[in-house]
Order: sequence, then C-alpha cells, then structure tokens
Amino acid sequence: MSEGLPAGAVSLESEENATLVGAITDPTVTAAEPAAEEQEPEGVVTTATGVKMVPLAAVQAERGRRKEAEGKFTAAETELATIRPKAQRYDEVEPQIRAAMPIIQGIQRRPDLVAQLNQPAPAVKEPAGPLSDQEAIDHAKALDLYTPTGEPDVARAQNVAKMYAGIAQRQTQQAIAPFQQNEAQRQSATNYQHFAQMKDATGNVVDPKVLANVWANVPAEQSANPAVANVLYLMALGQQQALGKSPRAALPAVIPTESVGGGKTSSPAITTVDQSMMRAAGIAEKDYTATSARFKPGQSNFLE
Repeated sequence: MSEGLPAGAVSLESEENATLVGAITDPTVTAAEPAAEEQEPEGVVTTATGVKMVPLAAVQAERGRRKEAEGKFTAAETELATIRPKAQRYDEVEPQIRAAMPIIQGIQRRPDLVAQLNQPAPAVKEPAGPLSDQEAIDHAKALDLYTPTGEPDVARAQNVAKMYAGIAQRQTQQAIAPFQQNEAQRQSATNYQHFAQMKDATGNVVDPKVLANVWANVPAEQSANPAVANVLYLMALGQQQALGKSPRAALPAVIPTESVGGGKTSSPAITTVDQSMMRAAGIAEKDYTATSARFKPGQSNFLE
C-alpha cells in the first residue's frame, strides 16, 4: 500500500489499478548494435595524455586515396553527363524505333531486297552528245553515216550534232549581243545619273566632270552593275579631293510661282463653300478676291 510512505518512495506490494512509473523495457525489441569503430591507420601512437599521433606516411597515403577517389568520381560525373543526353534522345526516338522494327524485320526476311540494298549505285551515264540514242540513229541514217559493219554510225552523228549546236550558239550570241550592249549602256547611264545627283554628308554632290572621267575608264558592262558603280562614285570623290576641287552644292528644288508659260495665273472661281465662309467671317467678296490674288504657292504668305 502506498499510503503512509515518504515522498518519492514506491511500494513493492501489488495494488490494483497501479501505474508503473519509469522506463519499461520490451523484451521483444533488440538493442541496436554499436556502430563499428573506424579502423585506425597503421602506426598510430597514443601519448600519455591520450593524444593519438598519426605517421606522416599514413596521412599522405590517405590523401592519395582520397584524390584517387575524387578523380574517379569526377570521371564518372563526366561520363554520366555525356550519357544523359543520349538516354534522353533514345527515350524520344524509342517509339519510332519500335514502330519501324516490323518493317526492318520484314526486309531482313527478304534476302533479295537485302542484296539490292548492298549493291553499289549504278554509275550515271554521261550523254554522248546533244542527241538521244534514237535521234542519233535517225541522224546517222539521214546523213548516210554507217560503220564498216553496216550499222548507223551514231558516234559520228553525235559529233556532227555537236558542231551544229556550237554554230547555232555562236549565231545566237551574235544576234543578241547588240541588245545586251544597249541594255548595259542604258543601265550604266542610269547609275551615272543616280550617283551624279547623290548628296554626301555635307549636302554636296560630286563634280560631274570628275565622275564622267572615272566612268569612261570602265566598260558599260561593268558600270551597269550597281556595286561597281558605287565604287566608281567613291573613286570620283577621292580624285576630286586629290585635285583640290571643292564639292558642288546641290541645286535647290524648283518652287513654282507662276503658271506654265509665265502668264498670270487665273483667279479661281468663288464656290458656294467660299461664299458661306465669307458670310460667316463677315468678309466682303472684293477683299476675299484680293487676298486670294496675293497668295503664292510654295512661299510664305501673310494674311492682313
């Protein structure tokens, strides 16, 4: 019985509804085994104060093992980095490979198809001439060209066709040469006019005489090329500076101030819209007409 016991005492007699106080050990639970102690390197010496002294050779050997392990780890990481994209690529194409496998297996079961695939590609036969085989035969018969065995001499027929083709090409070139020359001259003149009017950073244009001298040293077939024309323009600018010629100022834009032929411009007729505006502004028709007559297009105008 726990009655009458001093504070902190526990009764050893059995009591009903007693509560056990303190740690209870379960006999079914096995105690954890102590962790294995790390093996000490060989040659460790323990001093009287309990300090363990490790030989220098053991420390160097341990460092060497760690460096070797780090090197293997780095090499493994590098190899894994190269393998990982390949694995990802395989995951992407694996469904396509699985879908193509029946076709591949079907081809493998056909030795004749495999033999055709292994044969080298046939060499491309160069044409013997401008004529087809049948045209060469017909041409040889038309020209009465035969071999000693009595067959149509297609080789001589091809040579004759080549000769005719060369003649026709020269004649065609001679026929279109004047048109090509005229087109080149027209394009060259267009390029010249373009660069003769081109303004530089200061708003000036190149001296037309200098540009014309540079332009005359190049055939029209070359100056018709815009890239070549640009080079000629830059050469003219450099030659103009070397000669000490000052650049020419660009001509101002023409401002029309009178009608064609120099006559007096006719006054525009007053419309119903003008009359409405005059009534709203309180302006007399005579004043409105006089103001309109003083108006000059393209110039500054002042209304009195």
